[in-house]
Amino acid sequence: MTLNHNWKKRSYSGPSNPRVVMGTPSYNGSHPTTARIRNTSANSFTVQLDEWDYLDGSHTNENISYLVAKNGSSRFGSLSVKSGEINLNHNWKTVNFGSSFSNKPVAVAQTVTRNGGAAVTTRIRNVTSTSFQVRLQEEEGADGVHATEKVHWIAIESGTTNSNGAKLVVGRTSNSVTDSWKSIGYSSVSSPKMIAAMQTFDGGDTAVLRRKNLTSSSVQVKVEEEQSDDSEVAHTTEVVGYIIMGR
Repeated sequence: MTLNHNWKKRSYSGPSNPRVVMGTPSYNGSHPTTARIRNTSANSFTVQLDEWDYLDGSHTNENISYLVAKNGSSRFGSLSVKSGEINLNHNWKTVNFGSSFSNKPVAVAQTVTRNGGAAVTTRIRNVTSTSFQVRLQEEEGADGVHATEKVHWIAIESGTTNSNGAKLVVGRTSNSVTDSWKSIGYSSVSSPKMIAAMQTFDGGDTAVLRRKNLTSSSVQVKVEEEQSDDSEVAHTTEVVGYIIMGR
C-alpha cells in the first residue's frame, strides 16, 4: 500500500481476531520514519508514517506492506505461524510461544495503539524457538520512557512454502546488516511484499529498517538511525529477519 504521514484506513477480509504488523518502508523520502497503527478491528485498521519527533512530521509517499495473521497458532502451507497481543512499554518483555517452533523463527512486532503521542518503534532480541524479547523505543533525544501500548506480534518459522497460489519465503541474514545498504537474495517470488525486523539489539541507538530495490529475487535493506540526539547514524551489525510474500 502507499502511505505517508496522513492517517489512512485499510480494509481487508481476514480472521475475526487479527494480529497486524506493518512491513518495511521504501526509501522515497530520506527522513527517518516508522509506521504507527491505531483502531484495529476484525476487518480494518488505520495507519500512518510517523516521522521522529525532532522532524517536521511531513513525509512523502512510501510503499509499505502489512501482514495479518490469525491470533494464536496456525499454518501457512508447511510453515508454522504463531501470533498474539501484549501490553508493552519501554522495558523489555519476554513473549513465550507456548510451544516450540521446529527452527528459530522470524519475529515481527507492531504498536497498534497511540496511548503515547511520541513516535516509537519496536525492538526485538533473543529470538529462540520458544520465545523472544521485545520493547518500545522512542527517539534517542527523548527521555526513554513510553506509555503502555498494545503491541501485535507474529512469528513464522524459517523456510519456503506455497499455499493456494501464494508463496512465502522466511529467512534470516547473518549478523551483518548495518547503516549501509545490503542485498538479500531469496527464492523467486512474483509481485513480492516484504515484512522485516531486526532480530538483535547489538546497537542500542534508536533505529528502524528501510528497504529499496525490491524485486522477485532480492532486496536491499539498511538500519536507519535518527538524529534527535546527535548527527551520527553509524550502526553496528544486526541480524535481520525477513518475510517475503507473493505469488
